[in-house]
Amino acid sequence: MTIICGMADHLLLLRPNTLSLANFRGDLSEGLNELPRRFAAIGDYRVLIIGLLDVPRVAGSAALALGEVIQRAADERKHVIIVGMTFPVARLLGHLGILDRVRESELFDSRSEAVRSAVSFLARGEATA
Repeated sequence: MTIICGMADHLLLLRPNTLSLANFRGDLSEGLNELPRRFAAIGDYRVLIIGLLDVPRVAGSAALALGEVIQRAADERKHVIIVGMTFPVARLLGHLGILDRVRESELFDSRSEAVRSAVSFLARGEATA
């Protein structure tokens, strides 16, 4: 089952038991306060890809909401991948300690690299499950 939730210019593609993709566009502002609740309602997924390629700036409250999603995923032992960050976005997320929750090897510049990493992770998980 795939659930697609539109949030203004943002897309959440949620595939329970496998992959969740949150792709954002434009400036991220205070409108993301509901983001952690949406992800909590998904239930089970194994890989979370957060796409920030088209995000020039992030407001502090939106960064904190994103950080809460990443922290919950990490607490639940989910695999988190971040795609593309402008310098201002990376600087804010780094300053807030949000990037400390994501392994450096899971930060990618392109969506195709991120998807390849997610597929590889899921394949390894299937092989060991």
